[in-house]
Amino acid sequence: LEALRRHFRIERLTLVGHSWGPGIAALHAKKYPGRIGRLLLVSTLPLRRSALVAAFEAMEQGRDTAQRREMAEAMAAREADPADAAACRAYYVLWFDAFFADPADMRKSRGDFCAGSAESRRNKMAAVDRYTFPSLGDWDWGDAVRTIDAPTLAIHGTEDPLPLEGAREWVAAIPGARILVLDGVGHFPYLEDPDRFFPAADAFLAGR
Repeated sequence: LEALRRHFRIERLTLVGHSWGPGIAALHAKKYPGRIGRLLLVSTLPLRRSALVAAFEAMEQGRDTAQRREMAEAMAAREADPADAAACRAYYVLWFDAFFADPADMRKSRGDFCAGSAESRRNKMAAVDRYTFPSLGDWDWGDAVRTIDAPTLAIHGTEDPLPLEGAREWVAAIPGARILVLDGVGHFPYLEDPDRFFPAADAFLAGR
């Protein structure tokens, strides 16, 4: 991020972070203070690793026995052939079911977690999935986000498996930050409630 900021001669970056993306913003703010101009946090993970672990544990406990069995079978198929795009997609349909208040909204996504080459899918299992979160260590970004001096808005749904209280802690730690809570919305508000999400995001990013 800092290399891009310097290359394009941007004094302060406008950052939009979804899910664990706000963690990147926190690390950037700690290393390069004063370089964020505006910050939009969408469905953010908690400030502490322990809270995320607890949220994932609660999410897994909320899955029924049949879905857990399907997920285990789908993961076994991925492990047998990590390059198999169909097996990859079958797993993620099950994984993301818990992230939507209405799982039917998943079909609105144009993204594909299993896109790319066979080698990229192998690398995802062998390296990306294996090392990304461990590389962050036992994080607690409370001190880092307190250094953010940029206008900040958090948007978080009440049905997100990542706890709303976690988003409120981000807002409490960042001076002047605000939060927009979307009732009945899960982890992907731009898919689940675009009529509320995009006007709010556009207004904030435009400086209003």
